[in-house]
Amino acid sequence: FLAYGDNRSDDAAHAAVVKAMLATPGDFLVHTGGFVEDGGAAGDWQRFFDIEAPLLRERCVYYCVGNHELTDGAGIAYARYLGPTDPPSVTARVAPEHLDGTMRWGNARFFFLHRLVGLRTGVDRTWLDKALSEADGEPGLVWRILVVHHAPWSAGPHGPNRMMLAADIPALLRAHKVDLVFGG
Repeated sequence: FLAYGDNRSDDAAHAAVVKAMLATPGDFLVHTGGFVEDGGAAGDWQRFFDIEAPLLRERCVYYCVGNHELTDGAGIAYARYLGPTDPPSVTARVAPEHLDGTMRWGNARFFFLHRLVGLRTGVDRTWLDKALSEADGEPGLVWRILVVHHAPWSAGPHGPNRMMLAADIPALLRAHKVDLVFGG
C-alpha cells in the first residue's frame, strides 16, 4: 500500500505525488487527511478529485478525516464525497462515531482515528479501546497500524499532539502492540 496526506494547499506538489504513486505498485492507498484547504468549498474538492482521478481509478483509498475537511463546521461536504454510507442530512453535523473505522487487508489491520483533540473519554476513546481489544485475538493478524491526522508525535511545525499524549494514547498503542502510526 501507499500512504500519503496533507496535500491540501499545494496542487503542483499534490500532482507530483500522484504521478509518482501511479508509477509505484500498491494494492490500495492510505490517506492521513488534509484532502482540501476548505472542506466547505466545492472548488477545493473538485481540484482534489481532478488531481487524484488517475490514482483513484486504479486503487481504493482508505482514510481518516483531517481538520480542514470539517471547516464548514458540520462536515457536510466531507460526508458527501468521502464520508459514511449513511451521511447526515444537510442540516446535521457528521457524528464522530461515523468518522472512526477499521479495515483488514491480508495480515494487517488498520485503525482510522478521527479525533483531533483529547481522547481521555468519549466516543473515540471507547471505539479505539474496543477496536484494539478485538484485534488482539484476531487470527493471523501480524500488523496493527494506526492512521490519524494529528499523530501523537511529529517533527512538523505543529509538533506533537499534546492532547493524545496527555490521554496516554502511546501507552494504549503499546499495550495492544500497534506496530506503526501514520500521521498527516
